[in-house]
Amino acid sequence: MPVVAFDTHEFIKTLAQSGMPEVQAEAISTAVRQAHKAADLVTRTDMREMEVRNNAKIEAVRTEIKDLRTDMREIETALRGEIKDLRKDMDSRFIQLEQRMTIKLGSMLVVAIGVFAAIVKLV
Repeated sequence: MPVVAFDTHEFIKTLAQSGMPEVQAEAISTAVRQAHKAADLVTRTDMREMEVRNNAKIEAVRTEIKDLRTDMREIETALRGEIKDLRKDMDSRFIQLEQRMTIKLGSMLVVAIGVFAAIVKLV
């Protein structure tokens, strides 16, 4: 991280010109410089770099979301196709079942009429 410039000589001169003894001004300057070094300061450049990195990450997330939406649309289309095929298969099976039931019911009706006719002849 870049260090922010701190001119200790100028700082001491300013304090001395305001009437502070030079020894005291130097002590304050040293304390401020040490505090300044210890501080984890963020510069405008740091902020801009962070903003650029964050914007890149945000853009990557947006791209990923867009890709996921595309994938979801493809999956939805495939599922709709499968559902359509299943419906066709079910409709076909119901038609076959209906035909078999009609044939069986017709056969039972013919047998019942035959049995009824035989009973009528015997009586």
